[in-house]
Amino acid sequence: MDFYQKNLKALKKVNGDLYKRLEEVATNQRYEVFTGKDPVDINILDTKAQIPLYDNPVADTQQRLEEFNEYSRYPFLFFYGIGNGIFFKALLNHPSFNHIIVTEPEIELIYIALNFADFSKDIESLRLMIIHSKDLNNSLALKLATLPEIGVYVKLYNLHITTPYYGSYEEDIKRVNGLYINGVLQSVKNHGNDAIDALIGIEHFIQNIPDMLSNPSFRKLCQSKNSSLCVCVATGPSLTKQLPLLKEMQEYVTIISVDASLPVLYKWGIRPDIVTSLERIELTKTFFERTPKAFHDGIVFAHSALQHRAVMESSFGQKVVIMRPFGYMQGFSLDEFGYAGIGMSAANLSLELAFYMGFKKMCFIGQDLAYGEDGNTHASDHTFGARDSKFEENIKNEERLIIEGYGGEKKVETNAIWLMFLNYFVQNVYEARGILECINATEGGARIEGTTEMAFADVIKNYVDTTVKKKEIVLEKDSPSKMQRNIEKAVDRITDILEYGKSLKDEVETLFIDVASACEKLVELNQENQLERLDFKKLKKLLQRIDTIKEIFNEKKFRQYFWEGLRATIINQELEIAKIVVKKADSEEEEKARDVEFIFAHKAWLYTLAGGIDAQVTVIGRAYENTFLK
Repeated sequence: MDFYQKNLKALKKVNGDLYKRLEEVATNQRYEVFTGKDPVDINILDTKAQIPLYDNPVADTQQRLEEFNEYSRYPFLFFYGIGNGIFFKALLNHPSFNHIIVTEPEIELIYIALNFADFSKDIESLRLMIIHSKDLNNSLALKLATLPEIGVYVKLYNLHITTPYYGSYEEDIKRVNGLYINGVLQSVKNHGNDAIDALIGIEHFIQNIPDMLSNPSFRKLCQSKNSSLCVCVATGPSLTKQLPLLKEMQEYVTIISVDASLPVLYKWGIRPDIVTSLERIELTKTFFERTPKAFHDGIVFAHSALQHRAVMESSFGQKVVIMRPFGYMQGFSLDEFGYAGIGMSAANLSLELAFYMGFKKMCFIGQDLAYGEDGNTHASDHTFGARDSKFEENIKNEERLIIEGYGGEKKVETNAIWLMFLNYFVQNVYEARGILECINATEGGARIEGTTEMAFADVIKNYVDTTVKKKEIVLEKDSPSKMQRNIEKAVDRITDILEYGKSLKDEVETLFIDVASACEKLVELNQENQLERLDFKKLKKLLQRIDTIKEIFNEKKFRQYFWEGLRATIINQELEIAKIVVKKADSEEEEKARDVEFIFAHKAWLYTLAGGIDAQVTVIGRAYENTFLK
């Protein structure tokens, strides 16, 4: 089998779209190939522009390889342009590269490159990932930026241009780079950046366990689909124009409303089937308090298990408390009460709920994620006004951004917060494809990539059967004996978390003391200009102990009990430490300097880790005493 067929066979397994496109290429037409005696002497002429890809293929490739010696410890590299492929064949000899991601605008150049080298094993293992530029979108860019092997090294991202030939693709390079940067930023934000927020959520969860177990399970809610179409109601500026039709159709469609839209729907005489609520701040209760208790009858309130007690106590219909897919929640083995809420907003939760309830089609209304043409942030009748001053206060330092609008015919203004929500929607829609069709019937705001754009009236006309009225959702609670067994299971797990956490904290603190002592000695020797007296064997042992501590991050117990609470702290420090890890050291002195820098970086790292474990143990212990031992 020749190189091309082997490569094509490998591509078929990992990138079906590119495989199909290459199958349609019979031969190169725009590009002419010239080969010399040397097997790597392969030049390519763009006959349309009359520009060769290389001045001297052998010399140019050798120079590029030398330039990339400094990246030899990097776990990944991103490139624009595949060229003749020889540079990448040589680069893949470096074992450190988990992924080399190459975006190429011309299908013919991919075809040519795959004829001159055997990449089959690297393609199949994803060490070489070839992306046709036309295929790159927000979903794919985010997927690539969040590959596990990229992980804490994601801040090292840079888009390298393979040869000067690709300079003529300036606009596409800007687009591709922008998509990858957006993916990288989203990847970093996915880890969170607020350890206090995480601790608040953990404490709320422990406090909410009895309420969760005494109400119907999330699993029962997922089995309660009562119509063929789900309408997810957000609270963007475009919502108001859709409400008359929603009111007319409310008996025939399942309405899942975000909490902020509940007062708006009440004013219009529309009762939702389900209301989703995610925010953990106490102010969220306002949305429920602004509607009469009688209006809550017949509504299922789907609360996140992270919410404040006051929020839980402000809804008076049927209640379902849903665990999020966090390790410390999954560790309780109460799976029927979870898991959903991977996104940043109640609207994200609504989409997930539509998916888990088994709907084949759902549509958004009011999901603008952008400012209205009049500058409004929310629908009229919104609790905090059409221009929500509280919302604007929270984002006053965020730069306004211009993005593609609904329908693709104009641009709209958004901000970093909404863009983050948008990215989660794009990811959710991408993951649901083939099972749930997501229709964007907002008719305004931002374009949500991957959704079908359709007028709300057309959605109703095409997918709603007005001869069949929906039934009210009624959920059963568990028996008292099952509730008690689940409470006992939860108490056992909390006790185990507290004991494990105290033991782990002691272990980390012991290592911190030794590292702090070594750092003090390093400072002292440096001040005395006597660094040659430094015992590097002891330093290496400390480095080994740090590596051993880091191995706990892969242990199931740690991942379940402490990872979510500490993730923001750990990842944000690791993102900076990664820059030290990849530093190239060509001499013993440079290696020693890197080790010293690594030790100093981990002094603060260990201090923060010990403090984070202690803080989590403290809030869990406090919540346990206040909730279970009263």
